[in-house]
Amino acid sequence: MTSVENGAEPRQPSIKPVNQRGAARLAAVQALYQMDVGGTGVMEVVAEYEAHRLGKEVDGETYLKADPSWFRSIVSGVVRDQTKIDPLVRSALQEDWPLSRLDTTVRAILRAGAFEILERKDVPVAVIVTEYVEIARAFFENDEPKLVNAVLDEITDALAAGNRVELRGFGAFSVKNRPSRSGRNPRTGESVFVEEKWVPFFKTGKELRERLNPGMGDVEDED
Repeated sequence: MTSVENGAEPRQPSIKPVNQRGAARLAAVQALYQMDVGGTGVMEVVAEYEAHRLGKEVDGETYLKADPSWFRSIVSGVVRDQTKIDPLVRSALQEDWPLSRLDTTVRAILRAGAFEILERKDVPVAVIVTEYVEIARAFFENDEPKLVNAVLDEITDALAAGNRVELRGFGAFSVKNRPSRSGRNPRTGESVFVEEKWVPFFKTGKELRERLNPGMGDVEDED
């Protein structure tokens, strides 16, 4: 898998989505690509896209009108949760295919897709997977869309079944139920009802704990 990666400008797809959330996903993938290639910071790239790219024409390329909050949540969420997302994506790849070996655009697509699968419980997983496969098809004509589909499906199936997604020497992901409860709005201080939901949980493995804290490999935190 190869791509043109000379410079930090976002890659342009051959086909563009028509809905604002789809456009936000595409823009998020382009922004993550730009950050990966050019080393741009998250605040800088989000500000650039919202001020100068989303819904505007840049160097002859027209960026579709996108949902800015959806775009912002994906980009900032991937950066915030990358230490969870990357091992999860890596676990769904072939053992001899490290994440660093993937095309930069494919890596951005998988990170964004995995983030939404983990966090966007208000969107059907099938919709998320389909949207990111379509984004892959907009950039690639060969096997990359199939790879995106297979990896996101693998992550979805493992988490939906409550299975452990284990990374040897690192730890394991699983899904746990968080019962409904009373909470408090951090801005207003008002009491609010928090609905029941399933959340991803990561437990570090013995080898990683030993590396971080030599001599304490057998001591585990409670779940």
